[in-house]
Amino acid sequence: MTSIALGDLARNMMLRASNQRLMSEMQTLSETVAQGRVSDLAEHLKGDFRPLAAIEGRMATLSAFEQVMAEASAFLGAQQSAVTQLGENATALSETLLFSDASSGSNTEAVLAQEARNVFTQTVGALNGSAGGRSLFSGANVRASPLPPADEMLEQLTLEFGAIADLHQRAAAIKDWFTADGAGYAQAYSGNDDQLVGYALSSGDRITASVTAMDPDFREFLAQTATAALVPEVEVLESIGADLAASAQAFAEKSGLIGLSESRLEAMSVRDAAERSSLEIQLTDMTVPDLYEVAVRLEENQQALERMYLVTSKLSSMSLADYL
Repeated sequence: MTSIALGDLARNMMLRASNQRLMSEMQTLSETVAQGRVSDLAEHLKGDFRPLAAIEGRMATLSAFEQVMAEASAFLGAQQSAVTQLGENATALSETLLFSDASSGSNTEAVLAQEARNVFTQTVGALNGSAGGRSLFSGANVRASPLPPADEMLEQLTLEFGAIADLHQRAAAIKDWFTADGAGYAQAYSGNDDQLVGYALSSGDRITASVTAMDPDFREFLAQTATAALVPEVEVLESIGADLAASAQAFAEKSGLIGLSESRLEAMSVRDAAERSSLEIQLTDMTVPDLYEVAVRLEENQQALERMYLVTSKLSSMSLADYL
């Protein structure tokens, strides 16, 4: 009958404890290598999670601001495209009116009037445009188009001023309808200029889209194209052709103004990207171990486990006969 001494039992318990410790360490090290992160953050950070929480909180805040910046960039980009298109239309129509021989007959006047009507319609469409479900030129009232349809405005102008016999008086009346405070255009405008579309880009920085359909340059351009469409007479068309060149220049300046906001937005985006990169490095230092060191420790544990198995095997095979 085999007899187990107290020393044998103690040695057996010691070997079992060593085996469990080595197996646990190998499991932890294997998970660290597989995940690329420290598996036991509490031990790695000595129980102090405050720096880690601060970094993760700041990165979450930056993510929110990045989303706002993306929306602001899309909005300003759409405004920029619309203003650029209006400038190109103003230049093209100006050249058409200045270099076409409107005095050659009524057919030419009708063609020029139709061209002006088309530009007017395109302009109203651009000012009623939207990006991401938000109206581009309605101020804070982003859910509504700022202007009625182009055909409705032209019909209203015809009803109100079509009976005026004097061409210059009719042209002046149309211009006043668009440009005078409290006149027809101001009444038709359904935006909100008391408040403007704004985007919070950080805790202390905010960018505002300040261009709306009530901008004087837009109103002047609409007045010019509507007048050319409804009063297609030689003297009127030549005068409007010269005025349209000035409108094209005004749109170029407005495009530059929007471009300044876009540049500011880009600078802030670069700044936040640099901060995020720095935070990611800090987060890596906190949560990602030196994988080479981990691999070395894993190899050492494996060798220690193999040695322990070898010792256990030899001790298990010992018998009294070996000593007799």
